[in-house]
Amino acid sequence: MAPDVVSPWADAIADGLLGGLPPPVLLGTLPGGRLRLSFPAWTPHPELDALRVEEIRPLLAAIDSFRPRASPRLRLMVEAQGAFRSSQEAPAPWESRLREDFLSRFGPPLLPMPESLETSRLYLALKLSTRYMDDGIREAAQELFSAPAFLASVSLSVLVYFAAWLAPEPLFSKAFAAALTVRLSLLVGLVELGRVAMACLRLYREAEAATTLQELEAAADRFGLSVGGTALRVLVVVATLGMPQILPKVPEGDLWTLLSPLRHAPVGGPAMESIASAQVVADGSLIVTGVAAGTSAASLCGELATCAMMGARAVLLVVALHSLPATANSTPGRILRTTKPSNRSWPPARPQDISCRGRTSLS
Repeated sequence: MAPDVVSPWADAIADGLLGGLPPPVLLGTLPGGRLRLSFPAWTPHPELDALRVEEIRPLLAAIDSFRPRASPRLRLMVEAQGAFRSSQEAPAPWESRLREDFLSRFGPPLLPMPESLETSRLYLALKLSTRYMDDGIREAAQELFSAPAFLASVSLSVLVYFAAWLAPEPLFSKAFAAALTVRLSLLVGLVELGRVAMACLRLYREAEAATTLQELEAAADRFGLSVGGTALRVLVVVATLGMPQILPKVPEGDLWTLLSPLRHAPVGGPAMESIASAQVVADGSLIVTGVAAGTSAASLCGELATCAMMGARAVLLVVALHSLPATANSTPGRILRTTKPSNRSWPPARPQDISCRGRTSLS
């Protein structure tokens, strides 16, 4: 299979001399017009470890226009020995509209949907969690999570999108959710995306099991400590994409800058728009359907990641448009030797005892 571009720096990358660039995502064709994306183990870019309020000011303004900020309506019914239960109230009109828009994009929920998100244990636990987050992200998280509409969308992200990781091999059969999964995986890695999902599902399980405010606080504590800068950025992107009403005020391209060290929004190739489904399989790779036969690495990945097509005998490296400068050890025109991706960190630890209503896909 001919490469789009044979990297002049293949030897340097193969020998680990260019440490600033993660190993390439390997793309291979499968029968039935499917494409396998194999993700190497890498650490997200250190610039993503923190999130400053300045980076999200346009988003905060757009969220405020969706629904003015106010104190959450969550009411806890305190009972004997400090136990509590969430009040059962009908959702506010703005929440009903948010639910409808979110589900139209992502598909039906995989976990039980509360009568009102704003009066749910999950919603309160998410709000409490910001006080336990790292100094580098706490202020931004508190600004975001003080907006009821945004916090409700994060709750929906857990119940609808991240809940797919309850299945041994999460399947995303809704085109929007499938393409989102591919984009997120290319930007932060499939292992990191799975870790975010597992942290969200653990919070859901522990919040639902909580019978006292202390137990709910403890669940929020564990979640807050587990959320780093990259995880918070993933939550922001997923939740915001579930709020199409605010996207005209915050262009989608601007959202993707939150997950990239690039100064401009990284974009996927044209083949990204044709993705029909995506499934995470046990070996840590991602199987994608809907992409035309002969699709090139650049046509799918664009600037989202460094990708490479796997041929019969060799891997031909394709460097994204933000390619690296030449080095003294690089030899133009060389073909990168065959490599095998490492998935030692896959799968992430999976929370137990969560009902998935018998569903295994987002459709």
